[in-house]
Amino acid sequence: MKLLRIQCWCLMLLVLQVHALEVTYNLEEETKRGVLVGNVAEDAGLSNVNSPTFSLFQAGYPAAKWFSITEDLGELHTNATIDRDTICEFQDQCVLNLVAVASTEDGDFHKIKIYVNIIDINDNSPTFSKSVVSLQISEDTAINFSYSLEGAVDLDTGNNSVERYEIPSHDSPFHTAADKFSDGRSMLKLILKQTLDRETHPSYLIQVVAYDGGTPPKTGSMTVNITVGDINDNYPIFSKPSYNVTIMDDLPVESVVVKTFASDKDEGINGEVQYRLDPRQTEDIFQIFHMNSTTGEIYLKESLISGSRENYNILIEATDLGNQPLISKSQVFVRVQDNHNNFPVINVNVLSGSDTAEVSEHASQGTVVAHVAVKDPDTGANGLVTCDVISDYFKIQKFEENEYKVVVFASLNREMRDNYEVTVNCRDAGSPPRETNFTFPVIVVDENDNPPRFERQTYNANILENNDIDISLLAVSATDDDIGVNADLRYSVSEEAQNLASIDALSGSLRLKIALDREQHSQISFYVYATDSGDVPLTGTATINIIVKDANDNAPTYPDKISTFVVTENIAAPRVIGTVSAFDKDEGINSEVRHYLMTSNTGELPPFEVKENGTVLVTRSLDRETVALYELQIMAMDRGSPAKTGYSFIKILVEDTNDNKPIFIFPSEANRSITVPLSTAQNTVVATLTASDGDTDVNAQLRYYTDDQNMTETFVINSATGEVIVARALDSDDLGLYVFKVKVQDWSSNPLSAEETLLINVIADSVADESSFSRYYVIAISMSTVTVVLAIVIIVAICLLRKEDSKRKRYDSARSTVAIVSKDVEDPDCYDNSPPVHKEVFYPPGYDLGNRQFFPIDRSISVQIPPTIPEADPLPKVPSDPSLWEGCESVNENERNRNQLMTLQYHQSLMRIQSIKRSNSTI
Repeated sequence: MKLLRIQCWCLMLLVLQVHALEVTYNLEEETKRGVLVGNVAEDAGLSNVNSPTFSLFQAGYPAAKWFSITEDLGELHTNATIDRDTICEFQDQCVLNLVAVASTEDGDFHKIKIYVNIIDINDNSPTFSKSVVSLQISEDTAINFSYSLEGAVDLDTGNNSVERYEIPSHDSPFHTAADKFSDGRSMLKLILKQTLDRETHPSYLIQVVAYDGGTPPKTGSMTVNITVGDINDNYPIFSKPSYNVTIMDDLPVESVVVKTFASDKDEGINGEVQYRLDPRQTEDIFQIFHMNSTTGEIYLKESLISGSRENYNILIEATDLGNQPLISKSQVFVRVQDNHNNFPVINVNVLSGSDTAEVSEHASQGTVVAHVAVKDPDTGANGLVTCDVISDYFKIQKFEENEYKVVVFASLNREMRDNYEVTVNCRDAGSPPRETNFTFPVIVVDENDNPPRFERQTYNANILENNDIDISLLAVSATDDDIGVNADLRYSVSEEAQNLASIDALSGSLRLKIALDREQHSQISFYVYATDSGDVPLTGTATINIIVKDANDNAPTYPDKISTFVVTENIAAPRVIGTVSAFDKDEGINSEVRHYLMTSNTGELPPFEVKENGTVLVTRSLDRETVALYELQIMAMDRGSPAKTGYSFIKILVEDTNDNKPIFIFPSEANRSITVPLSTAQNTVVATLTASDGDTDVNAQLRYYTDDQNMTETFVINSATGEVIVARALDSDDLGLYVFKVKVQDWSSNPLSAEETLLINVIADSVADESSFSRYYVIAISMSTVTVVLAIVIIVAICLLRKEDSKRKRYDSARSTVAIVSKDVEDPDCYDNSPPVHKEVFYPPGYDLGNRQFFPIDRSISVQIPPTIPEADPLPKVPSDPSLWEGCESVNENERNRNQLMTLQYHQSLMRIQSIKRSNSTI
């Protein structure tokens, strides 16, 4: 472990003694061996180092083989001749890296980096890879077009490398340029500076010289052999601008008519010439003549005896075989002499583009049908031809020389005649004349001039409403006098019916698309069209009427759910009180309605009848006090099969008549007396007259009064409430029993009234006090009795309501159709049996109040006590006449007072029960 530490310290000391130094030297290339490059020891500043030893690193430094260093002095010498162009070929800088080490005995160690810059000298000339180069340049090459050649190579660098190129010859059509690359190489460009012409200079021999930048410059040369390539830039030239020749029409076939010749200055295929007839000329030239492509001779292809012309102008062409051949043209004029008389030849060209002429039936006079060309190869009179047409509907007109046109002469109608035969006759003027006929057919073309016609203008169809969807309705049919597409018909329906019906475009079969409802539309009309397929189509129209037959699909309906009638009670029966009506949307017997009154399941017949025609009758006298409202169900039934029904209700209100007299409740035969203490104050209510009336409204509104003037001196009756009021203060003279006649009357226009006797006993206060205990006893018994009676009434009412509810449920489940409403049932919409309360106080005529003034009534001290003592004797009937009172003085006065007190107590209790919620009023 200790040895390891010592080695580490030694290594660190050795590292600290090493110093890295650098020196740079410049050395020309081609320096011989043994030349001193420099003193490394001095240049690195190691002169003061004690006895250093120098050496060069060899591993990793390949340039060390060209140098050596002296061990003691540190002088660097060349070890061999250095050729920069070999070591650093195509490099601008050539620096050799060396490392020298100087070490001393005491362990000092120095590393010196040595950089040797090898300087280039102009020791190489430019050289071309090829001394001779051959090029072929087309004569149509554009000026400034350049040809790239491999440039010269110079192993030197910098200014000593290739600098420029030149062509010494001044008449050369080329000059040079160069593109230099970063590695010292260059690309030579040979640039054309004038137009080439192979026919003038077919080749060029050019010397290109390369110069480097040395002083003096070194050179290298290359010879370029340029051949100018031919282009097809010369047209063939005919020996004559035109050729003229005369032949007889009997010249044998395949005889030479004329020989032509053309030459071309180009070479190769560009100078080889071929001949042909110009393709852009009349076809008869090719039928009669043909040309030899290599010799230029024109031959007769067929005989000229028949069908030849007098003159022929033949266009010929000479063309070379270049890739883009050049063509020259010339003409050959051939004159044919006639020796034969030939028949005229007729050529008919119909304008329809087929063998058969076609003309529209609407063609106007003068319309061209066909073109006629007549040929006669003869000359003179033998070649003079005239033509005519044999037809009543067509004529011939002169068009040009030996050409005619056949035109329409009369009106045409395809529907009457659809074809004709037309004959063209032509003859020449020879002797004897030659005559030719040519017949061609003419078809009259149909025009769409007839619209489609339906078999009928109106089609009727009967359909039962609520039909199935897509059922067949009917089929329509139309015809067209035209033919072809003009008679090709398509059927359709009008736009407004497209959602209703569909039609087969070919067969005309109509089908319904929806279910019909007669109640909405009893008849539907629409149009159906037949349209042909002409260019301008024509259309025929027919009307479709759909009569929708009624089905009994609607039940009768009443306009109102409830119809209300009013009838007066006690009216004589039978009596018509109104009518009901129902509406049925159907028609015929399906809309004939009959009315029926529905009866209840109990079989109880109401006092009404509904006739089939809707008349409502009362069948027996009515009593409003028994039943005030009737609710009846009625039914409407049509006469369809099966019949349909509708239901409604009628409500019959029974109006009241004044057929019930008022009935006094108090006073009555059982209780008609009251007792008034003498101390009762003025305006005190001492009793209340009450009565009832079985009628309603004004017939049940009651007013109370009296005709007894004696009563009005002391007591006053409120006509509206029936209250008996003390009119003045009482005194001892007023003690005693008073008998008065009181009346009640309804407010009807023919009023009914009732009369009753009222007994008022005015007693002394002492008598009243003695009976106070009895009074309270009687009140207690009366209150108990009233409570029991009310409880019984409530129980009975509940039982009756449950029974009525049970009946109603059975009635509803059985669809009861009759309802009789009692007068006790409240129906605010129908009637109100409670009489209105009159606020005013009524006094009968002649009633005089005098100067008396009334103050607010004090009802708190009213006394009206019912008699409740069973052992009390009945109150004797007191005659109204005072003279009849005589003989009655023997009556026990105490007993009479006691009875009167009990009567007064009874009436007071009754008043408190009836008036517990009554408000104070002022008389």
